[in-house]
Amino acid sequence: MPGWPGFDSVDFDIDGKGLFVCRAATGGGTLLYIDPAGKAHASWQQKSSPQTWAIPSRDGQHLAIMGQSQNANLWMLEDF
Repeated sequence: MPGWPGFDSVDFDIDGKGLFVCRAATGGGTLLYIDPAGKAHASWQQKSSPQTWAIPSRDGQHLAIMGQSQNANLWMLEDF
C-alpha cells in the first residue's frame, strides 16, 4: 500500500470486500479501511499505543475498535 507500509493486523469488512488494517508507528497507530478498489482511508488514530484493530458487527452498522491509553506519574525523592 503506497504511503502506508507495515501492517500489524488485518480484519475483513462484513461484506468481505474491504479490509481494516492497522499501521503501527512510533507514537501511535492508525486504523485504515482499504476499499475494494485498493484505496486506503484513515479511519481512526490513537497516539498512546501503536497497536489497534477493528471488527465490524454482523449487521455492518457498528465497529468494535481496540484502543489503549496510559497514565503514569514519576516522583523523585532526595534526602529522604
